[in-house]
Amino acid sequence: NSPSRLFTVGTVRAEAGKLAEVAAPMDGRPTKCFVRLGQHVSAGQPLFGFHSADFADIAKEYYQAKAAYEQGKKNLKRKESLRESGIVSEREMEEARTEEEVLRKDMIRWQQALEVMGVDPENPGNGGSFQIIAPISGEVVKAEVTPGQLVGADDEALIVIADLKQVWVVARLKEYYLDCISQDDSVEVVVDGHKNFHCPGRIVYIGQLVDETTRSVDVLVECDNYEKTMKPGMFAHVHFTGKGQEGICLPASAVMQGDEETYVYTVARDGVFVRRHVVVESGEEGNIYVMSGLEAGERVVVSGGIYLSE
Repeated sequence: NSPSRLFTVGTVRAEAGKLAEVAAPMDGRPTKCFVRLGQHVSAGQPLFGFHSADFADIAKEYYQAKAAYEQGKKNLKRKESLRESGIVSEREMEEARTEEEVLRKDMIRWQQALEVMGVDPENPGNGGSFQIIAPISGEVVKAEVTPGQLVGADDEALIVIADLKQVWVVARLKEYYLDCISQDDSVEVVVDGHKNFHCPGRIVYIGQLVDETTRSVDVLVECDNYEKTMKPGMFAHVHFTGKGQEGICLPASAVMQGDEETYVYTVARDGVFVRRHVVVESGEEGNIYVMSGLEAGERVVVSGGIYLSE
């Protein structure tokens, strides 16, 4: 037989960049929540207000660094005009340029500290209060903002935003079968809890790293999920339509799993049985395909083999 379908399991997860966990950027207290569960938000939209004494210090440092930089620019411009008159030496000019550059970099450092928190440096708020904004567009799938509650940067996310119109199913495929699949191949996915739900998918990436323990590779399958049936964390059954390899079809009862190998018992002669290590692939309707370790025509114990190992 030459099977053309490969079966494995996988886990549903959000596509990269389509799930954002928004936590407190520093110790402080939420002041007000602007969103609710299930609400669609756009990138840049305010999620909740936040107050932090640490933020007040950062804003103060930014204002001071900006003022120092503006003064440094004025000083450099003044010396440039004096240089044209021969009053200022080249050495003094170089010192003024260096000072201006140092002040500029210091201002940028504090400016970036504000931008990382999603705060507009030109309008950083006052008194340590500012707004946390949405980093991506999507649906609010978690909202646990309690005004007045003390939270820290190491705490769990207060709000989670997800865009789940498309999801990935991360399937693990044995390295032996990698030659059977290619990027952009069609795939069928069935998620646990929805046995009658069959979703077509497409291979978007075949991993380049082999797990040394399972000897398998992660394969990313992209699926449309407009009905939101597939939820991150769900288990899924993945059916690859492979190129097919020659294999011997046996009832699943013939194949046994040991601690370190999969095996069958072959009949050497009447009353003599030989344990044989095999590489197998799942089949349909209770069948297993033996891909290596067995030759066509060999007799195999198809039931009761468990008693031969005792």
